[in-house]
Amino acid sequence: SGAAWAIGVARASVRRKGRIAVQPAAGIWAVGQCGTQCHALTSPSTPIPLPQNPQVIGVYLDCGAGRVAFWDSQREIPMF
Repeated sequence: SGAAWAIGVARASVRRKGRIAVQPAAGIWAVGQCGTQCHALTSPSTPIPLPQNPQVIGVYLDCGAGRVAFWDSQREIPMF
């Protein structure tokens, strides 16, 4: 399929205008799909091998520990 999407979280200080680097070094943690493959939007991107593309994604934040996790919520499979 030709689907393309991304979901993630960003620090409050992330630049909001102009070209934005979607990667942890820029304060953005995200996963997405382009075509048929899911990826963590890192630099370089990290392929996420999943049995099927997710329909519902959970984003879990632990602000105190500085962690974020992405889950395929329907199958209860960690993504990244």
